[in-house]
Amino acid sequence: MVGEPAGRDGWAASVAAFAAGPALVRRAWESATEGLRAVPGPEGWSANDVAVHLSDAELVRAFRIRIMCAGAARLDPFDEDAWRVSLRYAAADTALALDAYEATVAATADLLRRMGAEAAARAASHPELGNVTVATLVERGIEHAAAHAAQIRALTAPPA
Repeated sequence: MVGEPAGRDGWAASVAAFAAGPALVRRAWESATEGLRAVPGPEGWSANDVAVHLSDAELVRAFRIRIMCAGAARLDPFDEDAWRVSLRYAAADTALALDAYEATVAATADLLRRMGAEAAARAASHPELGNVTVATLVERGIEHAAAHAAQIRALTAPPA
């Protein structure tokens, strides 16, 4: 079941898959047509925006995991579209954002390995998602990296 790794080995595999996410994104970014990175797609997001979003979203995930491991019981949502506009993603240094994303995931994966499989069940309430466990956040992080790597590839593919 998603969000519920099977014991120590399952948790280690989940953490390893989570830690591998930035490499998927980096490969997509490096294979992108550079001139198309700033061009918004049909939903208004460019590959540059996605790179900055990954960095910001991972900071949120990292904070949530830490407060859950420390015993917090409530998580607050954030509006990614509002962040894109108000935090001026279009003007951001995307290389710095990708580096920050990679470092944040690496630091969180290190924390998750230190905490061990018992961290997986730590839970908090989220107003939109309901009860959320650390394992759920890790699984969502794995899916988030894969989805946005695919989005970067789609947004920057040369015209046919």
